[in-house]
Amino acid sequence: TPASTQTPATVIWQVTSFDLSVNVQQTERSLNTVATINAMNVGTGPGRTLSVRLNSKASVKSVSVGGAVATFRQHKETREELQRIEISLPAPVAPNGSVTAAVTYTFPVESNTGLMAISPIATQFLPGSLWYPTPNTYYSVRGVDTAPFRLSVNLPNVVSAGIEKPDPSGISFDQTLYGQPFFVQGDWDKMEGTADGKGI
Repeated sequence: TPASTQTPATVIWQVTSFDLSVNVQQTERSLNTVATINAMNVGTGPGRTLSVRLNSKASVKSVSVGGAVATFRQHKETREELQRIEISLPAPVAPNGSVTAAVTYTFPVESNTGLMAISPIATQFLPGSLWYPTPNTYYSVRGVDTAPFRLSVNLPNVVSAGIEKPDPSGISFDQTLYGQPFFVQGDWDKMEGTADGKGI
């Protein structure tokens, strides 16, 4: 008799947007960040947890889901520079359902590198430093997450991708295209373009 096989239900998270509020402490050489992630379950099974990856040097202070305090567990990933934060969801998220999680953390910078640096002259945090939490990284089978993002930084002379807007605490950028959050800060000469090239 013919036998049928069943494909096991899987949970796959895909980021739909990032919202990052960054406070750079130059004296303490640390980055204090609240990262809000909107993610959709594009898998076939209900999602009961949301796991995000972050640089292993970051210290997670709190996590919330939908504005309510959530429990989480931290695990060391096989790659030394990564940690996995497993967030418990208050209710299972069905396929095609979405969830909003906010991670508050501190990221100390012990020494400057080409991917991350804090100094009075220039500060930069590039995607390769894994400075913000995301379900999928460069090492994931699905590849790194890209999504529209909003980035707010408390320093002057910051450059990132997207449309620059004034912000009470510094500078913010709204990027409507799919990308990875990053910023660089220093002594820049800004050259404004025109037409389609207007802005940064």
